[in-house]
Amino acid sequence: MIKTSANAKFTTPQKHALDSSRNLGVRANAGSGKTSVLVDRIIQILEQNRPADENEFTPGPTPAFSIENIVSITFTKKAAGELKARLMKLLQELEVQSGGHVKKWWAQQIEKLEDAPIGTIDSFFGSILRENALLDDSEDRIEPDFELMDPYDAQELQGIAVQLVLESQGEMHPQLAEALAWWKNLDGAEVLEGNLLKLLGNSAGVKAVLKGNPQVNPEAEAIKRVNTDPAYVKLQKEKNELLQMLNALQTRGGQERKKTATLEGLISNSVEAQQMLEGDVAGKEIASINFLAEMLLTQKGGPLKFKGCDAVRDEINALHESWALPLAAKRIDFELEKQALLARNYLMLILAEVDQKYKALCLQKNAYDFDTVARGVLRLFERSPTIIADLKKRYRFIQVDEFQDTSRLQWEILSYLVGNGPDPDQPLDADRLFIVGDPQQSIYGFRQADVSVFSEVIKKITIGNQANNLHQVQTLHERHSTEIASPEVRMGDVKLSENFRTLAISPLGVFNHLFNYVFDPVTHSIDSSKSYEVKFQELVTGLDKESKGEVVYIDYQAKENDDEADGMSMGQVRMIVEELIRFKSAPRSKLGEDNLPKVFSWKDMAILVPSRNDTLRKLEEHLRSLGIPYLLHGGVGFWQRQEVLDMMQLCQSLSQPGNDLALLGVLRGPCLRCNDADLYFFHCLGSGRMPRGLSILNSIDVNLEQACKGKLKHLKTEDRKDLNEAWVGFSDEDRSRLVRASKSIGLLGDWRLLVDRVSHADLLQHCMEQTGAYAIYASLPDGEQVLANLGKFFEFLRNEESKPGSSLAKVAHALEERVEASNRDSQANPGSHGIDAVQIMTIHASKGLQFPLVVVANMQKTVSRNKTESILASNEGEIGLKIRHPLNPRKIVADSKFDLIKKDIDSRELAESRRLFYVGTTRAEEVLVLAGHKPSRDIQSWRSWIYKALGLEPSHFERGYWEKDAMRIRCRLRSDAGQLKNETQDKGEETKEDLRRFSETPRIVTLSVTRIEDEIKMFEEKPAEWKLRNTHHVLNFYSLPRFDTEPEDDIRKYIGALIGNTVHRSLERHGEWLDSTKDEQLAWIHKMVDVEIGLALAELGEEQASVLSADEIQKIKAQVVKLLETAKGSEIKPLVIAEGKVEIEFLLPIAGYVIQGRIDKLLNQGGVVEIIDWKTDAGSAKKSIDHHQFQMKLYALALLNCNLIPQEQDFVRARLVLLEHDALHTYEFSKQDLKKFEKELAGKMQKMNQKLLEEVDREELQVLFHAMPDQR
Repeated sequence: MIKTSANAKFTTPQKHALDSSRNLGVRANAGSGKTSVLVDRIIQILEQNRPADENEFTPGPTPAFSIENIVSITFTKKAAGELKARLMKLLQELEVQSGGHVKKWWAQQIEKLEDAPIGTIDSFFGSILRENALLDDSEDRIEPDFELMDPYDAQELQGIAVQLVLESQGEMHPQLAEALAWWKNLDGAEVLEGNLLKLLGNSAGVKAVLKGNPQVNPEAEAIKRVNTDPAYVKLQKEKNELLQMLNALQTRGGQERKKTATLEGLISNSVEAQQMLEGDVAGKEIASINFLAEMLLTQKGGPLKFKGCDAVRDEINALHESWALPLAAKRIDFELEKQALLARNYLMLILAEVDQKYKALCLQKNAYDFDTVARGVLRLFERSPTIIADLKKRYRFIQVDEFQDTSRLQWEILSYLVGNGPDPDQPLDADRLFIVGDPQQSIYGFRQADVSVFSEVIKKITIGNQANNLHQVQTLHERHSTEIASPEVRMGDVKLSENFRTLAISPLGVFNHLFNYVFDPVTHSIDSSKSYEVKFQELVTGLDKESKGEVVYIDYQAKENDDEADGMSMGQVRMIVEELIRFKSAPRSKLGEDNLPKVFSWKDMAILVPSRNDTLRKLEEHLRSLGIPYLLHGGVGFWQRQEVLDMMQLCQSLSQPGNDLALLGVLRGPCLRCNDADLYFFHCLGSGRMPRGLSILNSIDVNLEQACKGKLKHLKTEDRKDLNEAWVGFSDEDRSRLVRASKSIGLLGDWRLLVDRVSHADLLQHCMEQTGAYAIYASLPDGEQVLANLGKFFEFLRNEESKPGSSLAKVAHALEERVEASNRDSQANPGSHGIDAVQIMTIHASKGLQFPLVVVANMQKTVSRNKTESILASNEGEIGLKIRHPLNPRKIVADSKFDLIKKDIDSRELAESRRLFYVGTTRAEEVLVLAGHKPSRDIQSWRSWIYKALGLEPSHFERGYWEKDAMRIRCRLRSDAGQLKNETQDKGEETKEDLRRFSETPRIVTLSVTRIEDEIKMFEEKPAEWKLRNTHHVLNFYSLPRFDTEPEDDIRKYIGALIGNTVHRSLERHGEWLDSTKDEQLAWIHKMVDVEIGLALAELGEEQASVLSADEIQKIKAQVVKLLETAKGSEIKPLVIAEGKVEIEFLLPIAGYVIQGRIDKLLNQGGVVEIIDWKTDAGSAKKSIDHHQFQMKLYALALLNCNLIPQEQDFVRARLVLLEHDALHTYEFSKQDLKKFEKELAGKMQKMNQKLLEEVDREELQVLFHAMPDQR
């Protein structure tokens, strides 16, 4: 055993793991130094196979042993690179220390390291297939120059294969044609297509699915399943006892002189049941059981009380005690099972054909997915033993890192290289295999990783070593020391329990306390016999036993009506960042590599989240606002952006009427903007079914019965009365919003009627234009990015719908798959070690990394997914279906297999969630911060596990810490609800600020402040044309021209907005702008102008690019500089630097419309609230002042109606800053004048509403339409 700088510090178990005289399986805890062991073991193998003298270096017919004979498989390319780097360091160290032929040996290994088989398992399998593909003489062999497809390309090709089968017009096998016709008739081609795609992407593989669901006789198999029902089994075994009970009831009941009607009915039923059960009951089991259930149980499955039957009470109790539970258990429905088995038969026939088509397409493209390549290697091994023999000669040793994330298919392939194949009875070769991993860190089930493979292979290793009597043979370390290995170690089962990463008392002590609870089989009713369940192995400290870091638990108490209560709240984000700031520059507990004290820097901190979603975006925004540097690994990808998720939900809801979750997202989203009261109203209107409630509402009539056209018969009288009161209590605006939602997204809504009749992208854009959603997105702080993302999304839609048979349902499914896949990350690559920045990533991406301070955030997220599925497949390939009941086609029911498979899948996901939690926390070296907030409903989450494991009580948060033995956790609690209460407790009811209109998303279709005056003017002067534009969408609303301007080229319409946007963005920065240097100001201006022009040109097209010359662009920039110089004037400067709220959005509901606007700045000067509005108009000052008076009045009215004007203030002041003229004009509107203005405005807008309800004269419509060719 050669000594190295690494193994000099090894523990005894680590040294035992270096042995290569037997197969070894190493279970390595987090932070146990397994990578160091893996590297050093290669060195030991090389040392043991090194030539003894110079003569053995002479080339011979058999190549000498080298590093190229050792396969080292890693989970990621990054891990492979790290392993090579460490190996190079040790090899160079040994070369320097050695001399003579030994030095030459190590030098040769350094030269060969680059070509050594060190890499991922996919690359290893790919190299084998490329090298040996030509030896496969089958028709479907994979050619050596094949290309690997990424998952998205593979899914696309699978979709094409499905379409080719579904749309096949040529001759086909009669059974296949029958199967296709049956499924299309049952549920339509789209449901069939979805089921096939799910099976093609199933982790078990198509081959396993086809094998696990052989063709059967549906009726015979259904009878077998029915006969396994607990009630039927009991009936077969205890029929005589049941007959005796029924006879006893009849005898005792017959002796009663005065029989009640209930008793007589009971006796009569018992006689009928007895007649059914006497003699042979074969074929009558179902009817007998159902009759007994109706006789003894309520409709909900509880025991019937049988009032008035006291005479036979003992007999009734005996029947209930023996039969109530079996009868109440879920029945296996014979008709449903028969239908499901027939559906399964047909589905397998179609799947086999689709699989053949998919393979043919892959062959044609010479491109294959990872799974197909792996199966190609397996097929090669099964058909060509000589290939295996050659590979075994070349690859003497095989080491696999992170073995807990190996799939069953990958192990089956490897088993041929280290033994005689996957057959459990076939032994391994004596000393080829070394695996290392930690089942507690198996978190890649979505990539087909199977944690049970780890324990199975460990078992196979120990059995093989014992069979070879290796339990009596010393390990390498034993032969070079006085230490003796245990029998388990000699049999190849090595455990690395010591953790060299985390400080002992805390966090490590807390880890053990917490995860002993999380993995406890008794507490959580964990079935330990299941192969995917892992027994927790405690972490043993490898550092100073007295070392102590810190654990912090922060809990944000979200308000009950907080929309973010189930997601990542900003309250939680703020508390997390406060902790980071608290630790910044604080002394660290660990010394540096130079043994000198260190302090926490930003790069020592990592924030880990369970998945990539809106959480990362919120973290980004808050860190950026505070100027804290950060690195976002992976970031909030395109598929996690909120606007993309909004569009995906719209696709899902339109194409899948039963998708309530997507419907909820659309109703609350920017298109329909319904609030909680709206959603509850629809829920109650539909008797608990929101889609039904949406489909009922038809008009804004104050009488709900008439508004729903009399469709309220399903409601109880009391419910109808309550709903009518609520409906009457709604404002006109509220009722309009509700009806608009109903007519848009209801089951017969306008949008649904356009599904698959117009382009998918056009449909979604129509929805957004019709509802003003574009304006809402554009008004967001990152509105430019949002609009760009929407453009990219619509490009994706158009690309998807260009494929054959791409219905909206199919596209929605593809979107869901993309979003779900992108929520999972591979390992992060922090890199850029010189950058002092907080690291942000998912827990999956953090695998293999460690940080001095770790925050595990979003811990209130539920640990189980509630996905709606119509088909499921087990790990073995057996499938369960939800299918239409043959006797009630409107009812979709799960067959007996479906619930069993779902239960197993849910258990697997729950087990993996435990492990994901473990991985996240064990990344911490010194400080662990656990962060969550109270969810809106009681769910199983990591947060709930922490509360129960620690027994957290309010007193712990009041005291500030939880303590047990030497462990202590600092506890922080914050409640926004409490803060709001304190802030508002001294304010009277009349002056209470209504901030909702300033902070919430607009709830109905809106009109812009800058457009409302033009809208009214056009209505008054050209009412027919106005109606044409607004009712029939001849023109997009946003292209409505102003009446006081001349038509200009398209690009020139953007110049005023371009200059205004640049100036506004600069002035938002208060005094910061004035303090910057002239060069910084110019750089800012030039960048802003360039960006604005780029956006305008991108929107208008390349043909407009020549409209603005370079000289004109320079003039624009000069104009912006001039205006900002004016802002430094003595009269204007105080308004610029004054602290106040900027860019405040508001909603002003008036007569069925909502006016939307944005106030540039709001100041409170000496108790007087003032509106500040920056203007860059180039016209005369007087014209600008007159022109903007209407707009300033609307601003003032909005402030007044939202109670933002103090009661003692009799007027509202608005200050118009005319930068072009270096002038300041002040308007003062009395409260009385504003109320009068509101009344006049409401009258005009009510007339506009009435005009919209009038019938349009068709001839007039045609004349107007043809009179507007230029604008149409």
